[in-house]
Amino acid sequence: MTTRTAEHHAALAALAEATRLSADVWASALPPPVRGEERSELNDLLDRLRQWFTAGQPPLVLVGAGHFDVFVCEPAISWSTQVPMLCAGEGFLLSTIDGDAGEAVIQAAHTIAARRRASFRTCAECGALDSPEQMHDKKICQGCAQQNHGVIY
Repeated sequence: MTTRTAEHHAALAALAEATRLSADVWASALPPPVRGEERSELNDLLDRLRQWFTAGQPPLVLVGAGHFDVFVCEPAISWSTQVPMLCAGEGFLLSTIDGDAGEAVIQAAHTIAARRRASFRTCAECGALDSPEQMHDKKICQGCAQQNHGVIY
C-alpha cells in the first residue's frame, strides 16, 4: 500500500469515527485522495473545534467533522497573508446525531464537487486545467502570469 493510499484510508477511518458514518459512506461521497488537514494549515476563519479533511487533488470538497454534525463545503483560499490559507466556502451543515445522514452527505459532497469542477478554467497559454485560486485572471494561470508576463506574487 502506498503512503498516499494509506493516508487516504486513514482519513476515511478518522471521518467515520468523528461522524458516526461509515468509511464506506465517506468513500462513496468524496473524491480521492482524502486527507486530514493540520490545524496549522487552516485559516483562523475555520472552526477549530472540528476535524477538517480535504478531498480531491486539487481539493474539490472540504469536510468539517464536529461532534454532532458535519459541514460539507467548497474549499476556498484566503490570501489575507502572503501565504494562501484554506478556509470554508459555501456548503451544507448536516446533523449526524442519529447516524442516518449517509445519503445526505453523499449528495452534498457530489453537489459541491460538481460545482467546484465547473469553476475550473483552462489556461489559454499552457492549457492547464486549474482551480480559480490558481488563476491570475479568467484567461491565464498564475504560473504563466509569472513566467510570461512578469507578474510577481
